[in-house]
Amino acid sequence: MLCDSCKQNEAVVHRIVVINGQKNERHLCAKCAEAAGSVAFKLPSFAELMNVSFKSAEKEEEAACECGMTLSRFRESGLLGCPKCYEIFREELMPVIERSQGGRHQHMGTRPVMDAPALTELEKRREELRVAIEQEDYEQAARLRDAIRALEAKA
Repeated sequence: MLCDSCKQNEAVVHRIVVINGQKNERHLCAKCAEAAGSVAFKLPSFAELMNVSFKSAEKEEEAACECGMTLSRFRESGLLGCPKCYEIFREELMPVIERSQGGRHQHMGTRPVMDAPALTELEKRREELRVAIEQEDYEQAARLRDAIRALEAKA
């Protein structure tokens, strides 16, 4: 795919942002991406992505964490100040977290979910590798290392 900007070089930077169902794509070569800098590729804040509508402005100013974070500052930056902010702003944050995690209350991560038997086999092999290294059995450690890589590739 050619660069959207210069239309000459192969695009190596691909940016796709979907906000409120509207998809925006840019494909740039390395040179044009570097020239565009962070301005063209500035990501929207977490709050902007989630299209957050917070409670009244009066409450925003009332609620403040001990680190000084307020809901209005969170809305601007999309970042919280400390772990305590999650407790202080729980009521306002839960709908945002649920929306970003597909209705779940817990962060699901970006790694693929491994099935339980593969995970226990992997953990078992890692422990065997640790023991083999402690016992300086490097041939066995090499076999275990290869087995671990195969299990990780399969998962």
